[in-house]
Amino acid sequence: MCHAHFQASRVGALVRLRIRLLGGVELHAGERHSSVGTPLERLALAVLAWDAGRQVSVETLLRRIWDEEVPDRRRASLHTYLSHIRDRLRELVGHADQLVSCRNAYRLDIAREAVDAREYLALTERARVLAEAGDLRGALALLEDASGLWRGDPLPGLTGAWAEYVREELSEERLATATFQAGLLLRLGNFTEAAAGLRPLAARRPGDESLSVHLALALYAQGRVSDAERILQRTQYHLSRTFGQDPNAQLLRTQEGIFRRVPPPELLASHGLTASPGGEAAPAVVLAGAPDNLPPDVAWIGRAAEVERLLSAGAAAGEPAPGAPALATIDGMAGVGKTALAIHVAHRLRGRFPDGRLLLDLGANGPARHPLSPAEALTELLRLIGHPGEIPRDAERLTTLWRTVTRDRRVLVILDNATGPDQVGPLLLGSGPSFLLITSRHRLSGLGGVRPVSLAPLPEGDCVAMFKDRVGAERAPSDTDTAEIVRLCDFLPLAVDIMASRLLAHPSWSAGELLDRLRLGHPRIQEIRDPTRRFEGILGHGYQALGPVRQRVFRRLGLHLGSTFGPYTAAALADLPLDEAARAVEELHDFHLLTEPGPDRFSMHDLVASYARSLAEREGEESVREAMGRLVALCLHTADQADRQLHPQRLRISVDGPPPPLAAHWLAATGPRTWFVTEGPSLLALLDHSWLHGPPRTAALFSHTLAHFLDTEGYLVAATSHLGRAVDYWRWAGDGPALVRALLDLAAVRLRAGDYAEAERAVAEGLRPARAAGDAEAEAECLHRLGALHFHRGDNVRARAHAQEALRLRMRHSGRLQQARTGNLLASILLGLGNSKEASGLFQAALDGFRASGYMSGLLFAVNNLGELAKAAGDHEGAIRYYEKAMPIARDVGSAVFLATIRMNLAESLVPLGEGQAALLHYRHAVLAFRSAGDKRHEAIALNGVGSVLTGAGRPAEAAEFHRQALHLARHIHAANEEAQALRGLGSAALALGRRTEAEGHLRESLAIAEQAGAQGEIEAIGQVIAALGAGELASGDHE
Repeated sequence: MCHAHFQASRVGALVRLRIRLLGGVELHAGERHSSVGTPLERLALAVLAWDAGRQVSVETLLRRIWDEEVPDRRRASLHTYLSHIRDRLRELVGHADQLVSCRNAYRLDIAREAVDAREYLALTERARVLAEAGDLRGALALLEDASGLWRGDPLPGLTGAWAEYVREELSEERLATATFQAGLLLRLGNFTEAAAGLRPLAARRPGDESLSVHLALALYAQGRVSDAERILQRTQYHLSRTFGQDPNAQLLRTQEGIFRRVPPPELLASHGLTASPGGEAAPAVVLAGAPDNLPPDVAWIGRAAEVERLLSAGAAAGEPAPGAPALATIDGMAGVGKTALAIHVAHRLRGRFPDGRLLLDLGANGPARHPLSPAEALTELLRLIGHPGEIPRDAERLTTLWRTVTRDRRVLVILDNATGPDQVGPLLLGSGPSFLLITSRHRLSGLGGVRPVSLAPLPEGDCVAMFKDRVGAERAPSDTDTAEIVRLCDFLPLAVDIMASRLLAHPSWSAGELLDRLRLGHPRIQEIRDPTRRFEGILGHGYQALGPVRQRVFRRLGLHLGSTFGPYTAAALADLPLDEAARAVEELHDFHLLTEPGPDRFSMHDLVASYARSLAEREGEESVREAMGRLVALCLHTADQADRQLHPQRLRISVDGPPPPLAAHWLAATGPRTWFVTEGPSLLALLDHSWLHGPPRTAALFSHTLAHFLDTEGYLVAATSHLGRAVDYWRWAGDGPALVRALLDLAAVRLRAGDYAEAERAVAEGLRPARAAGDAEAEAECLHRLGALHFHRGDNVRARAHAQEALRLRMRHSGRLQQARTGNLLASILLGLGNSKEASGLFQAALDGFRASGYMSGLLFAVNNLGELAKAAGDHEGAIRYYEKAMPIARDVGSAVFLATIRMNLAESLVPLGEGQAALLHYRHAVLAFRSAGDKRHEAIALNGVGSVLTGAGRPAEAAEFHRQALHLARHIHAANEEAQALRGLGSAALALGRRTEAEGHLRESLAIAEQAGAQGEIEAIGQVIAALGAGELASGDHE
């Protein structure tokens, strides 16, 4: 029985009471508020407010406040705290009726939405519902309301495990909401607003990949490519240095899309978002002055941040730091627009430098002459500035004269095409009011105190605007054709200008004909030319300036097939020692022939790569074949060694020949998991190349070494194709043992994709030759896979038979690791059949076996399964403890699928403990992870979980939609257990909606499927719903 503490005074009884947990724990009523006294009193109020409208037992209050075994004296303290809270309530609203005491429990009798944290969660959840229904603006309006509630960190100043848990859950929800809100803004094209909301959160959480990806997409859609790349690089660096963790596939895909300059709408669409980027042109300002040999300025488009930075440097030239010259440097690859930017900035600054605007080409990349020496450059500068006296020939005297002449003059000087610090050092101005702008393809890091402006290719929108401006409105192609033209020009302003000039030179050409030449040209770079300029020749000037070793590395890197590479790839292709190759790569990066999208990861722009490849092909087919053969051999052996370290449970096909010495060194430098994730896209491209150009045996071996990586990292389509070809090869070669192992590789991928029939056919085909050859290990593995396959299907009876037979073979012929694997599988099957006692012993034995073998993935499975065992026994708190132990192991293992599985299982145990909101967050994260990996069975399980929580929260209509999605997936992959769960969920939702006939139909079908599969746990769960329905006629047996 519960009762309130009534008081005579009813002053303010109609004033609505609200409680804040965000930014401080406070009571509010209208304009009045009260801060509860001590931290423990505030914690007591927070515990009651968090579960507003529900009874909270005294034991729960004590545990959440003190985190320990609670002595009796604490109960007296709790009573005191609650008494003080009542006093605060009376002060605010004139009574304390809201705090209701029950038998050994208390309840804060207010609506949950009267607590700001709960209202925040409710608003965000309603926003998600609106978004799923297509009302994006309505969802944003709710999220704005929710943001207004977030006044600061939850429960500030309160300590203890419970307070920390609530703080973490709310903070995680805020991050998830910020990402969700940004996604809506991106879909609506509000890129600036999306970036503004994410930037402060991303700064505080540099390791949050989802935040960083959304921020990078927002920046990229605005045309801020460098900023977007920096955000992703910062996150990648933070993950590596702080956690020793690799970025997820979403971040890597985003990084690669930005590097490849995928059009923003296309890149956004690949993330489930749609938007249209826009660009703004910076205003052009031209002032007068002389002496002046500047070329005319052009209508300027883009580079607003770079222009502003250089204008600021020029504006400050009158007040340089003591003893420091006023200068700025612009570096970047050929054709990126360095000279044009310098000239534009010089025109904008003309009014500040009335004593002269000079431009001198230092000749680093000229076709007809050597670069100017410092003495030659100084002589020419003195001539340009109009020095009337004798000009000395000695370099030191020339420098002194140059600085004397410019000391009191306001002159702007552009030194274009510099070779490096040695050339420009003597040309630097003194500490007077003049300003020096230097452009170079080299990074001028040797000039102390200078922060260079490094140019990346222009954003697509700016390139499109530039091309249309150049050709004029009458000849301008459509937006789509123009976007394709500038993409094929690598978004390089000079290349875009050349192709615009070429179109103008041919009045009969259409945009389609220009595109055909760019698409079909081999190499494409040879088509980027006009009567006076050839882009290939412009790159060639820089290539000729390289030494023989750097030229060789540059040529061979053109053969690389992936998006990024490191020094080991360069060493293999160029056939050089690692240290020599690494130095050459670093120097090519300094010359802007390579970009560096991540630490020690390099790439080439498409046009540069095309040019380098053309140079490599001129060395002859044999040279190309040998270079690619070295790279394939290195990657094949490194992949084999990495896979053996990560997955010792696999049956192996031995790789031919001794490993190259670099393989072990490469693996030791990165670690096997990092190596796979970093090199993954390149390995896929190299595998394609191997099937097209290499010996089929090498390609089949390469497919085998990459099989587990392709399976677990979501490359299911590519894996199915390559592994299918490997099976065909080994079948043709008549190599029985290799064929069995290739079939097992293929079956694993088929199973992951939910193609159970094809998976079973592959395993059955492998089982026959394994038995015929007396290969006990292969036979046991085939039986193990059949057991796992039927377990996934929900056919536990057949699964048990195969697993038991596999375990008998393992006990006679296998080591402890393989025994633990199959024992763990059999235990999971027995648990599904309701045999918890026998399952418990097998789970514990498996745990011991995995621990003894040092197999972390197996250890993760075993700890998770012990949690499942506890959950089946109704011990949800015990299950949660196991899942919390499994979490860090899952992170160490590095698989998003494993981590999502643990989160999903944790969610299932949180629900009975009244933590539905936390469970919903875990389930939603799991759904996204499984969907990304293509794991349909686990996605169906997680969708069913979301539906169950929503039904329990009184939202059955929403729940039914998630169960229908799960049912569709389960039927598509023939997963009986998940199909039964989805039908049970639909029955529960229909019952909650008052649709008894519909509920009965779903439950009949669910029960039939569960009983046929022998899913005892599911049968019991269906029985509980049937009992709630009051339909005894549906009991077991009636449907038969």
